[in-house]
Amino acid sequence: MEFVGRHRFEGRQFPREFVRRYARIIPDFDEFVAAMNRPLSRTFRVNTLKTTKDRVCSLLTEFDPRPLSWFELGFSVACGVGLGRTLAHFLGLIYVQEAASMVPPLILAPRPGECVLDIAAAPGSKTTQLAAMMENHGLLVANDVSLQRLRGLIGNIDRAGCLNVAVCRTDGISLGRQLAGMFDRVLVDAPCSSEGTLRKSDEALERWSVRGIQRFSGLQKGLIIAGFDALKPG
Repeated sequence: MEFVGRHRFEGRQFPREFVRRYARIIPDFDEFVAAMNRPLSRTFRVNTLKTTKDRVCSLLTEFDPRPLSWFELGFSVACGVGLGRTLAHFLGLIYVQEAASMVPPLILAPRPGECVLDIAAAPGSKTTQLAAMMENHGLLVANDVSLQRLRGLIGNIDRAGCLNVAVCRTDGISLGRQLAGMFDRVLVDAPCSSEGTLRKSDEALERWSVRGIQRFSGLQKGLIIAGFDALKPG
């Protein structure tokens, strides 16, 4: 099959190289594209540093929150319009967060009193979740190389009431080497080529390129090695 120019699927245009690349490796490519065109479910996480899930549910009754089957503090809503403008959000009682974003901290499973590194932390959804799981005890180092993204990270940490977080701005690869052998657990949420966010962002689709995949692949390898170096022996 030959692909020429940009291709339109259900009202969205996909780059020729995108179609060429993924049509070869995804047998049900039409279903893949259809999934990317379906709206993403709106979800939030209860911030246990400030409240309980029962209190949040009573405050957000108009959104009809429904618990995620695999995470008791995660909830989905039928319609999330206005969720980010609620008092619960403003006070940091909830964090509007995609369900997929809640998974890595659960797998990492940090414990209170440990020393944990989030090597590419902004904007802070996983950082604030880690701090809550650690019950504000121990040390959580939240790093990001981008000054612009760091401002959002600090704002979210403050709003969530995270008291055990030290924020720093440096290259994650260098940081992992400088702090070698210091951490009990390390989270590497590396910058990526954004295929997973295409369903919610035309901007991500415009930015997509094979060259970007190659560039991010090198960065990801560097960060995961740095994260491994930052771990304590054993």
